[in-house]
Amino acid sequence: MKKFSLLGLVLAFAVVISALVLRETLHTVAYIDAQVSSTELSSTSGASFFKRNGRVAGAATCGLTDSLLRTLPNLTVPARGGNYTDPTFGCKITRLSNATVEGSSYVMHAYSSVNPFNSDNTMVLLEKSGGILHVRDLLGNTVKDNLHNFGILPSSNPVWSRTDPNVIYFHPVSSNQVKKYNLSTNAVTTEYTFSSYAQISFGNGEGDISWDGNYLPILADGRYGFIYNINAKTVVGPKDLLGPTSTGGSGGEAPDVVDLTTKNKFVYLWAGSGSGVSFFDNQLNFIRRALNYSGHSDRAEDLDGSEILVITNSADASPIADCQNGIVKSNLALGTQTCLQQLDWSLAVHISCNNGNQGWCIVSTYDPSHAGAWKAYTDEILLVNLNSSQTIRLAHTRSSNSAYERFPRAALSGNGRYVLFDSDMRGANVDTYLLDLQNGSTTPSPSPSPTPTSTPLPSLPPPPPCSNLTGYASNCNSQGVPILSLIQSALSQTNISVSINLPTSPVNVIYNTGYYWSQTRNQWVSFTFDGMPYSGSTTWLKDAATTNLIIPRSDLRIGANYIITWDYIKNNTCWTGPAGICGTGKWRVAVFNIK
Repeated sequence: MKKFSLLGLVLAFAVVISALVLRETLHTVAYIDAQVSSTELSSTSGASFFKRNGRVAGAATCGLTDSLLRTLPNLTVPARGGNYTDPTFGCKITRLSNATVEGSSYVMHAYSSVNPFNSDNTMVLLEKSGGILHVRDLLGNTVKDNLHNFGILPSSNPVWSRTDPNVIYFHPVSSNQVKKYNLSTNAVTTEYTFSSYAQISFGNGEGDISWDGNYLPILADGRYGFIYNINAKTVVGPKDLLGPTSTGGSGGEAPDVVDLTTKNKFVYLWAGSGSGVSFFDNQLNFIRRALNYSGHSDRAEDLDGSEILVITNSADASPIADCQNGIVKSNLALGTQTCLQQLDWSLAVHISCNNGNQGWCIVSTYDPSHAGAWKAYTDEILLVNLNSSQTIRLAHTRSSNSAYERFPRAALSGNGRYVLFDSDMRGANVDTYLLDLQNGSTTPSPSPSPTPTSTPLPSLPPPPPCSNLTGYASNCNSQGVPILSLIQSALSQTNISVSINLPTSPVNVIYNTGYYWSQTRNQWVSFTFDGMPYSGSTTWLKDAATTNLIIPRSDLRIGANYIITWDYIKNNTCWTGPAGICGTGKWRVAVFNIK
């Protein structure tokens, strides 16, 4: 948040526009199923995404950036292969399974920090009742079933190759071997045997293959860390992870996770007494203890190329300021922490960055009990920017969270386009859903983009809320309730919260430019709102917009001052502006008083 100085005669205005009419917590679900055609979803990213270091990345074209309380509106769940648009946040979600019809109690993916997508992002690895792993396309059609016939079980820690879309690496249960399975040929080959150890895991079930696809984090006999080179079939290690903390060990506490950074360095997390995170180089030389706590997390690369861990600090006994139960990025080399998003203590999280450098990570929240009042960000999928500038709310997960398999554990795809999550939709069985970050609402944007032309007639004192100023729209709806309201801070009359609450409508949009009237310059001065673009528009925002507006004191007058905004409501095929008819309207004016 920007700061202001009264000594410098600069006034800060917190301007918040919200087009959402909050809904009651109603939830009715209808289950439907049908056969799905063989048409596959495209894995190609669109113009809103960009290339960075060969990776497709970008922000979502759907979602909201506010922090309002948003409960669950009604939703009818589609058939397997069908999709719906999240009624609150506008992201497109495809249902990939119908466990009930398929004779299973659940269909789920493995974990948030383990990539469930193959290398070209056309298939996902899922599990159904009985631990039966299988592969589906992005419409929910089964591509390969019964992977246990090839020795692949959930506890085999299967991970996709980063380069071959048909290859899965795994280890047989209670085995010391790394194996490779090819979907197209059904061939299984033994790649390496850790002959001095009884059994291995890949990251203890929560680590993943390296971003370049050439290394695996290995934990042998629940104690010894290795880095396995896939192409060379060689290892670095062992490192005794139960050793003293002075050399990066846990001092006897059982390992929780081992993983690899974007530069193939080794990260070790352990829970229990004296929990923490240790950071090693790619030869397993101890660099530093990065954190004195542990928790759900994933590794990523910061905007400056630094290796980071994005983690919940809920277990931190001494959290950084203003970040209770927060999502934190930890610079592994420096041991520094930055708060990205603070959450209510009722919420737990899983985090998915997919070891990427896209500048953001996915966080899925869940309230395990739903015992208290509904809080902001409850049971949501969030896109959290690594520069701490913005959190985009993408979808409600709608799950009961009553058991582990009912936690969403949202996982990001390798190209940064898709998010996979699990939900029981408050019903009996669990299914898997695919959120498309690139595909939101497709309704055309309104036009024209208005610009103010007239000046409001000042009056002292300011008019009542529903009075008109010549040339401007009434600030009230037909019931006399103000649409554009102002709340002045009790501490400073110049700190003003501005909000818009529009009548209920399928689509509400807000122009991303507002204006305040400068009496000294005798002109309107523009400012820009931040928010989620409406259907890819560069000028219209969907449902909500915010900004911190800083106005020089010399621009304001004693008495009435003015801020104007513009919004459209879509009724059938008609876009109606304030106090207008199709395609027309007037600027909506808000009056605030300076004494």
